[in-house]
Amino acid sequence: MSASELQIPMKNKMSSSLVNMLNKRHLFLISIQLAILVGISVHTRTSLIWMWTISSFIPPMVICISTNEKKYVLPSLLLLFVSQHAIFVFTQPAWGYSFGSDPINDFHVAEVLSNESHFTLGQVGYASRLSYSFYPLLHLFSITLNKISGVPLAVIAVYFVPLLNASLVCFSLYFINYIIFGLKSRQRNLATLFYVTCWYYTFFQAEFVRESFAFPFVLLSLWIINKAVKHSDRRYTILVPILLAAVILSHHISSYMPVSYTHLTLPTN
Repeated sequence: MSASELQIPMKNKMSSSLVNMLNKRHLFLISIQLAILVGISVHTRTSLIWMWTISSFIPPMVICISTNEKKYVLPSLLLLFVSQHAIFVFTQPAWGYSFGSDPINDFHVAEVLSNESHFTLGQVGYASRLSYSFYPLLHLFSITLNKISGVPLAVIAVYFVPLLNASLVCFSLYFINYIIFGLKSRQRNLATLFYVTCWYYTFFQAEFVRESFAFPFVLLSLWIINKAVKHSDRRYTILVPILLAAVILSHHISSYMPVSYTHLTLPTN
């Protein structure tokens, strides 16, 4: 066997060892993210929250730059989105909401639906806020989950809905950045990561309000519309009106973009 033939297995072995080492590093960084998430949940009402918040961006930043493998990038980004939502979720007092009137009004509509088992559209809410009940999908979803699982409505509103929101937004943005904006590999990873650096997203998207619940459906509908156009797949075409209905029943202004986008995109294709 020649020297060159001996070098090939050695190079392959070294390459395999390097890949294994990097994979272990990525798993280690993801485990650090889990530890940081625990730290955030414990220190949200202390002065140390800023340290935990800043540190929560370091492991996903390293992963997004160092690899393009979805099995590492997506879990890392998901944990980042969840941790940023957790900052807002765990600052809430044990008895419920403390920020703004929108979550209180939407939670009131959900409670009425839970207690009465029905309500008249546009007739439930505080004072001049009766319009909240014109868009009932958030309330119907929460009550349905409450009735099926037995989990208290307050727990679903304060904890489950924001974490579901974080998961769907992360997943949708990651694929939208590619299919709509044409971003690939590290560009796509970093574009998804930078979105969550917006403090408005951290604050408002974690609230139990109609527009926050509608936002993931907006992203999902844009993604599926593009899939339907590019692949001419009947399955995606069927999903388009379902997602649009979900947006329309969740929030009025949120529906303008996907409905307009559908009108401009589908007929021409």
